[in-house]
Amino acid sequence: MAEVAELAGVSLRTLYRYFPNRQDLIDALASVADQVAEVPLPQQLDDLEPWLVQAWRNLLDEEALIRSQHLGPGGAEVRRARIPFYRAVTTDVLRLLRPGLSEARLADIVDVALVLTSSAVLFEFTDVLEIPADRGAELAAGAIRTLLEVAQLSVKY
Repeated sequence: MAEVAELAGVSLRTLYRYFPNRQDLIDALASVADQVAEVPLPQQLDDLEPWLVQAWRNLLDEEALIRSQHLGPGGAEVRRARIPFYRAVTTDVLRLLRPGLSEARLADIVDVALVLTSSAVLFEFTDVLEIPADRGAELAAGAIRTLLEVAQLSVKY
């Protein structure tokens, strides 16, 4: 909490006034990050790429906040706090996009989709590979689309 107060440029006392404990701060950060990432969910497979492009643009609008969540254990806690929500939403979306998948196969694709759409992958594309965010979103969405198409083919046979 002391480090957060210092980075925010406020006193520790002020921070505790708004966030009585560490979990309250983590919950607030997770809530803000969820609002930043809010984009209407894809309703068909062709919506996947534009959805991810817009979601990543929204993340980049709050880049400092999102990057701060990749620093240290506090940020990991914030990201972990959002996983149940993101897993549930992603499961619903992928179930809509590819009905008929077994629950086990769907769960595996959801986990891969969570990784491919994460801010960590966004920053890997932009910082390390020097690929623009929109192009990275196209690549990540294409990978998810391929997984869904292959999974759908194997359901038929």
